[in-house]
Amino acid sequence: MSPPTSHFLAGISVLVEPVYPRPPSTDRINELILFEFLSRIFDENGERICYGKLKEKPEFKKIFDSYTSSVYLWLKSKTFVSTMLRDFILKRAFLGLRDCIAKSLHHEYKINRKPNPDDLGVKNFVDIYIRNPDIQEFGAEGFATILVDAWFYVSKVIPTKLVNIIFDLSVQPNLYFVLIQEQKDLIAKYGNDITHDITKEMLFMDAFIRESLNNSNPASYIFRFACKDIFLSNGTLLKKGELTSINMFSRFNSGNSSANKKFDIYKHILNKKPFTDTKYWFINNNSNSNSNHPGSRNACPFAEYSGTMIKVFVALFIRKLYVFSNIDGNQPEHPGYINLSTVLPTKKSVYFKKHNINEYRDLIDLKKEYSYIINSDKKNTLSE
Repeated sequence: MSPPTSHFLAGISVLVEPVYPRPPSTDRINELILFEFLSRIFDENGERICYGKLKEKPEFKKIFDSYTSSVYLWLKSKTFVSTMLRDFILKRAFLGLRDCIAKSLHHEYKINRKPNPDDLGVKNFVDIYIRNPDIQEFGAEGFATILVDAWFYVSKVIPTKLVNIIFDLSVQPNLYFVLIQEQKDLIAKYGNDITHDITKEMLFMDAFIRESLNNSNPASYIFRFACKDIFLSNGTLLKKGELTSINMFSRFNSGNSSANKKFDIYKHILNKKPFTDTKYWFINNNSNSNSNHPGSRNACPFAEYSGTMIKVFVALFIRKLYVFSNIDGNQPEHPGYINLSTVLPTKKSVYFKKHNINEYRDLIDLKKEYSYIINSDKKNTLSE
């Protein structure tokens, strides 16, 4: 099952087309409120990818709407009392949705089961369950839980990652044109289609995304309870019952202003590991010599798919829109981060205009640039 390229493209068109007169004008500048825009696209795609035709059933839609309302309440709750209440409401809604999905999976399996697990008719995760005996070993209830978690990740987590990536695009114009050149080269070679194999050739964009994700890593995640009193290697006493978590944000960000920090994609190109590589995620996030935190060696089976989804969307975004941080002619500068339930830029919007990247002249030979990076001992960033 490939990422939904056509649906993402339609989502971008929904934003772009009503704004411009026909024929489209490339001179019109508009403000783009990022999270609102991205949530609209990924809410729809998350439902379609995870639930397929289940979402068209009235009973399912009613229970699913109740669950999504609980999720929004959970995300907005701030006080301790409201947090306890939100957890109770969310758990009740989750169990109701899980049971409804499990019942529907049983029904769909009985009427639609196929003997071939490699059937090309797979369009969503429900189809995968129906056709693949290995997946059926999870059981309907177990797979229903996976579907709910996958929907949350597609609809709520991926958009927050993309907000940071697009903000970084808006303040890195030199790198933006490097990524434009990469897309031009791929279009010249393969046409306008984007496949999973083609995304593997987006080396500069992969490195850009990786640097953006590093800089906007969560300030607190992978929580662990101490089962007994323990001294960490730095002398800190962690008492039994206390809670600890990884602070990846501090690892990649010092106390200095983000405006003075170099956005360095060079090191990721040298690493030769895509950000969708689950092994790379574990090594990069858990092998820090200063880390005393027990990480997890369980690779996320959804990592490569969701990573490819991000790459497809960013590639389409670059091909259709040019974004910039301000319209005052000032030097582009990252606004800094705010840590709410996740790490996001302090500003909510960027500016954009529609463009045709094929009208840009070729500015850089990326094959030579890549060869230079790999063979050079100099560690200069491309953004300099």
